[in-house]
Amino acid sequence: MARYRIAVCDDEPSELEDIVQIVRRYDVHGDFDIENYTDGAALLSDLQLKKKFFDLLLLDIEMPSNGFQLAQTLTQMEKHPLVIFVTKRHEYAVQGYGIAFRYLVKPLDESLFTAAMDAVVQELNSKHFTVEYE
Repeated sequence: MARYRIAVCDDEPSELEDIVQIVRRYDVHGDFDIENYTDGAALLSDLQLKKKFFDLLLLDIEMPSNGFQLAQTLTQMEKHPLVIFVTKRHEYAVQGYGIAFRYLVKPLDESLFTAAMDAVVQELNSKHFTVEYE
């Protein structure tokens, strides 16, 4: 199984930890490397300046560095992560359409999160391949 890099970005430390915990519960095989960010600007800096790459970004919308703007900036990059918006506000769903792979509302429902992550893994697996030789 492939390893995947996930970034979780939320300016509220307790909500950030809740999201990380639900990712860890989902990741029963230990396939995810998770990095935490409380600031979208720091995440963007790591992506642009340090040339980090993430397969998936779980991103809060309402932060000092606006999650929508960050996601739009990322989609302009040649290689960008899938984005799941994770927010308290239902009304952002329509605005997030076309930017995000999925949209989830806090507090996260475990079954909805699992369905979203299953879709993410399926999408990521379709982009990875293994070469075996003797």
